[in-house]
Amino acid sequence: ITYLIGFSHFFDVKSWEIAEDGTKITNDDAMNELLKKQKNKNLVFLNEIQLVNGVKTLHPEFKKIVVKKIFPQKIRIEIEKYSNVANIVNVVQGIQKKFIVDSNGFLTDE
Repeated sequence: ITYLIGFSHFFDVKSWEIAEDGTKITNDDAMNELLKKQKNKNLVFLNEIQLVNGVKTLHPEFKKIVVKKIFPQKIRIEIEKYSNVANIVNVVQGIQKKFIVDSNGFLTDE
């Protein structure tokens, strides 16, 4: 059993997925790069706190980040964003721009 858990490649991370409200996110290059560093590492010994902190560094606009180990070889990152609270319209010299701000003060859409 020790060999299977510690030395075998059976529990090595081979894939990952990122989801927000049950919807899969595939276009987050920064998060994919972070998760690529976990590839071929043992899922049993994965440091979830370190991974959550890495995601928080990349995306401080996320309210909640949950790392799940899906055995035998997958990581799932579930994220929740702050709710949008303001729609700001700025008009300068006839050019109008709209900004959406979340409850933590981050610009979420332009």
